[in-house]
Amino acid sequence: MASGEWAVGNGEWGSGERGSGERGSGERGSGERGSGERGSGERGNSERGNSEVAGVASLAHVRPVTLQGRVVVLEPMAEHHAAELFAIGREEQIWTYMARGPLTSGADALELVRAALREQAHGRELPFVIRLRSTGMLVGSSRFLDIQPRHNSVEIGWTFLHPARWATFAAVEAEYLLVAHALEVLGAGRVWFKTDGRNLRAQRALERWGVVREGVLRRHLRVRDGVIRDSVIYSILPEEWPALRRQVAAALIALEAGG
Repeated sequence: MASGEWAVGNGEWGSGERGSGERGSGERGSGERGSGERGSGERGNSERGNSEVAGVASLAHVRPVTLQGRVVVLEPMAEHHAAELFAIGREEQIWTYMARGPLTSGADALELVRAALREQAHGRELPFVIRLRSTGMLVGSSRFLDIQPRHNSVEIGWTFLHPARWATFAAVEAEYLLVAHALEVLGAGRVWFKTDGRNLRAQRALERWGVVREGVLRRHLRVRDGVIRDSVIYSILPEEWPALRRQVAAALIALEAGG
């Protein structure tokens, strides 16, 4: 699994385009990963939500954790989530830029979950499901992937959300919680994302939040219909996070107010 695609459809932060579904395709790696710098992250700031952290100190010791926001909760992915994920993942429009198509059955969803958990067992990924706090409804999934303790680097990807949740408070907050946890709790020196070169809307969304565009990996990944896509790489460093966090917090306030 895992291409780490950022945003599908409307291209808003966390709107659901990430993931290819085929591990071993050479998808990982942006080149020159990791600054090795552990950022300040202004830890303890209430903006990042309440995280249930039990001894997670670094990327070398990543383990399942529940991340609580105001609107969403990110729970560690488990096999019992398969049926709920299938209900979301069978939507065709979610998978526009992915290597695989929609989930075809509960069994297909269960295999997706099991593949993610195998990667988690090897310390390479940490998958989550996204649930609304108000109703308990599961609305999507995201994860840490390409966890690189030696280079102090982690990718956020494999995000998909029900189309009704694109460009909502829930979508933005889910990604916000992951970035904050990586930089403020795990002490990552680099958090990065990749998006399909054809997805200009997604790229504009990342740039609007102030995420730095690093460059393009040409003819990088084979995706659906045999297309070999370019991947556009973006990243956040610890010293960039305080300003970016304020921007995202302001966006969340605007979304909450209906602006």
